[in-house]
Amino acid sequence: MLTASEMKYLVALGESASIGEAADRCGVTQSALSQSLASMESKLGAQLFVRRRGMLRPTIEGEAIAQRVRAMLMQYSQLESDLASVRESHAGRTNIGIGPAISSLLLNPALTEFYLQHPASTVTFKTGTWSAMEKLLSSGEISLFLGGFSSAFSSKEFTSIPFSKERVAFLASKNHPLFAQPSVTVSQLIRYPVIAHSADSWNFWRSLVREEDMSLFKRNMPASIMENPLDASAWIGRSQYVISTIQCIWQASLASAEPLLKELTVANTRNVAHMYFVYNAGHKFTEDEQALMEIFQRLRREIG
Repeated sequence: MLTASEMKYLVALGESASIGEAADRCGVTQSALSQSLASMESKLGAQLFVRRRGMLRPTIEGEAIAQRVRAMLMQYSQLESDLASVRESHAGRTNIGIGPAISSLLLNPALTEFYLQHPASTVTFKTGTWSAMEKLLSSGEISLFLGGFSSAFSSKEFTSIPFSKERVAFLASKNHPLFAQPSVTVSQLIRYPVIAHSADSWNFWRSLVREEDMSLFKRNMPASIMENPLDASAWIGRSQYVISTIQCIWQASLASAEPLLKELTVANTRNVAHMYFVYNAGHKFTEDEQALMEIFQRLRREIG
């Protein structure tokens, strides 16, 4: 099998009138090129060139092989060009995973601000909970995840930066049996079906419930998943449902948009969702990633 260098030598020999001219084209000595030609003829089991009076002519076999090698080198050159185009098309592209709560609240304003500052960059966001994003982060399909966890994040594989701690709000419509009560207990709360904005809410709710309440809890949680945490209107008329979301969404959007909803005061709960930036250990942030992280952090601070 000829090497890439030998293929280039063979083409140069076929397009040159002498060994010396071919050697000059290839940037090697005549002796080195002669040795390479002898090696190629040995590998292929055929005489490729004939020298007469200092001139170099290809044999029939040499001409046929040179044509085939020339076509192979052209294909290889096209392959290199195609690979360069792929690399160029991916330059400046950032792939990030984001939890549904943060996505619904901050993604649009964050992207608007980012593209005003970085018009040549390309960012792709994939929305999902950590259970779905973990594999994508491990495989490199995303470089960063911003989302919520029911407890403080800890991992040997990933590194995290705290983003915020969000209090979980429990909402009910004015027709709900618990609406008028000044305070309710978790035991009262779990007797009603729950609408949550994330499958990970299961882990949070489970942390609130005593073991003896688990069977009741499992029947009611979650009754359904809201794909869009801001779309609570479909559930307001269903008086038996409790809506679970994070406090910043309730303050920033639902409280003013949905006057028929009220936040319940739930006694003795550890109702905190932990928000983190999570990335692979050793990952070095690009300028685009750093800019996006700063934008998300500032937008969250502005909500209060």
